[in-house]
Amino acid sequence: VALASVPLVAETHRRLGLPPEHLAKTFSWFRAMIGLYARRHGGATGITHTRTFWFRKHADGILFRFGCMEFLKGPCPDYVPADFRAALGPEDEVPTFHFPGGPGGLDPDAIKASFAEATAFWKRTFGHYPKAYACDSWLFNEHWGELIPGTRIARAIELYERLPSLPYNAEEPSGLFFVYDRERCDPRDYPVTNSLERAYVTLYERGELPVDGCAWVKVDDNGNVRFAK
Repeated sequence: VALASVPLVAETHRRLGLPPEHLAKTFSWFRAMIGLYARRHGGATGITHTRTFWFRKHADGILFRFGCMEFLKGPCPDYVPADFRAALGPEDEVPTFHFPGGPGGLDPDAIKASFAEATAFWKRTFGHYPKAYACDSWLFNEHWGELIPGTRIARAIELYERLPSLPYNAEEPSGLFFVYDRERCDPRDYPVTNSLERAYVTLYERGELPVDGCAWVKVDDNGNVRFAK
């Protein structure tokens, strides 16, 4: 199913004027998902079926990968401050940004370059700069600064202005899929092999179930992304 999306995404890229090499960058997420699946399933090749919907967004021309980041075209998220949302015009956009894994990872300089490329693409393709970018993600958990200080995650999330966290989602506790390849599990049931897994175990031992944190960055009228750091 995932592989069947490749020609659809290629046609969308051609229509939007993206160069052919952009396709390989887009599907580096595919390789990351295969690697995650293999690590949790004894080396088997596959992708968890609940994640194939993401490729459809690329084919529909609303999700784009630039550098190490992905950017999703859509309505301004509700967690963005109400006064900012109220001031938006009908054509103003606040795309959401995502961390798909693959080349570049969480390097701050690579992240900034990705935003610059996305912002230029938005202006060129849609005729305007985004007003801001926003994200709700397990990566913005408010406890990571305490539990995994100095790590790539801790350094990357310092780039953004933080917003209040979302409520706990019992159907898909924050981040478990990306760390354990399971939407629901108890991290205490698995071996600890790195500092992030240790952080998840600590949260569960303290009774602090993981929730998505929220963050954003604004874009000025000249297309400059205003990072917090």
